[in-house]
Amino acid sequence: PPSSRPLPPPPAGTPIVLGTGERIDIPAVREREAAFTRALATPPFIVTRPLSGTEAAVQMAAIHDPRVHAATRTETGEPLRSEVFSVARARPGDLPPDLSGACGGRCFRTLIYNFATNTTIIVVSLDDARVLDVQVQPNTQPEIPAHLATLARDLAVASPEAAQALGLPPNPDDSIYEATKTSLRSSACERRNHLCVAPIFLWPGSEQALWVIVDLTDHTVIGAAWSVTGAGGRRSLTEATLANAVIAQICDAETVVERGPWRFAYLLTSSDGLEVRDLRYRGQPLIESIKIVDWHVGYTLPPGSGFADAIGCPVFSQAAIVPFAPPELLDGADGAVTLHIRYQSRAWPQACNYVYVTDITFSPAGSIDIDAQNLGRGCNTTGFYHPVIRIAWAEPAASTRVWDGQGWQSWTHEQWTTFHPEEPERPEPARIAYDPGTGPSWYGTPAWGHGDRAYLYISRYAAAEGAGNLETIGTVGRDDERQGPEQFLDPPEPLGFSRVVWWYVPRIKNVERRQCWADVRVQDGRLVPEVWPCRSGLRLAPAP
Repeated sequence: PPSSRPLPPPPAGTPIVLGTGERIDIPAVREREAAFTRALATPPFIVTRPLSGTEAAVQMAAIHDPRVHAATRTETGEPLRSEVFSVARARPGDLPPDLSGACGGRCFRTLIYNFATNTTIIVVSLDDARVLDVQVQPNTQPEIPAHLATLARDLAVASPEAAQALGLPPNPDDSIYEATKTSLRSSACERRNHLCVAPIFLWPGSEQALWVIVDLTDHTVIGAAWSVTGAGGRRSLTEATLANAVIAQICDAETVVERGPWRFAYLLTSSDGLEVRDLRYRGQPLIESIKIVDWHVGYTLPPGSGFADAIGCPVFSQAAIVPFAPPELLDGADGAVTLHIRYQSRAWPQACNYVYVTDITFSPAGSIDIDAQNLGRGCNTTGFYHPVIRIAWAEPAASTRVWDGQGWQSWTHEQWTTFHPEEPERPEPARIAYDPGTGPSWYGTPAWGHGDRAYLYISRYAAAEGAGNLETIGTVGRDDERQGPEQFLDPPEPLGFSRVVWWYVPRIKNVERRQCWADVRVQDGRLVPEVWPCRSGLRLAPAP
């Protein structure tokens, strides 16, 4: 928890202190620069993790793979700053189904990050160090390891920008969220796609929070800014310890469900949250995968700032907002079944702590309701939220149709569009149609809830574009169509008779004590949460 030392109020007229771009000279930075210097002097030019045994052998095989060399060097062979972020045994949800089957539980997953090009390289190897697959994901960032989270906090504490904004150097004990990726509009984080994180400094007795935007690519501070956390932010609420040992079991094996006309499996991925796999309706394959790959959180104060919140296994990383309890199957009175999971920050509902809920409801009549909920409580009273929903259809589409406000239009190539709830009503509110050619068409209808717009991207299926665990995509803090899936449409490929993926991204606005918000109140002498939830999503249903 934040320390109890007295802190001054924010200085008047200085809501943002911009950084000078000068590198902060602390021992940890000098050691890190020396590590890069050593790595760049000798092939394969990659900073490695201090590992032993099988993990060390897997790491060596990964960094010597020619495909990794191509992704960590220029076209002329010059090495780029790259680092192994993690080497860990791959869980079923981390891999595409065909690759997971080939592993037989023996696979390891190595994550390498190229700082220069903002690229994540995922290497899948057997435990005998034979490399099976290499995926290169441009414009993505893996969750950062613990030593970089600590470095971000230390850079913030040592920065003159934070001291100027706060009035004295920050206390490391007041820091939270130091491992969460962020960006500040018009900063190097966005212009050059640097890896940036945002330690936030909170303290009792204040409704203010100090953000320090740290650039881990250049070891600089982009800026420091004050943000209002809202009334009640000073209160605390003790939460029970999360049942991590129980939840982690869902990360290691699929659970198969058969209810009425439905059969599907589910599991918990590393950072794409709960995933429904191999969904069948009346015995026929329908959808390969449904999951929410990211929650993008943006704020207008500080301008253009935000987070990419990873949801997933509690053992994955400190940046993930982990499940509060294992997934549940909830039976409805009408014969429907809902797959429910809740992800919760440890200190919720304090400021800068979040609760996300995913409900996927399967009705006996054939509809599927995908519901993304946010129960607050953000770091700011001016937030907006974009859950990035991915739906990969199992069978090739004979045609893909989208309602443009006037009529149904067939899409022949990958593209995106925007939906608004105020569009003219008509007898059928569906906006998207999937026509498999071998059975009834399926329609997608926005479930607006508190959403005020939504972005739809339709891409041709590619295993590297989310079939396995997808690292953070897009530039967070954006309040437009640049939420990440647009990168899979460039250049736009023909859809033809191919499998397609729907990326549906609604936008939900935060309103203090009205929606996307949480607080605490006293009840029977206890502090209990008071929640103003917000929600949005998509309904899938077969043609009548």
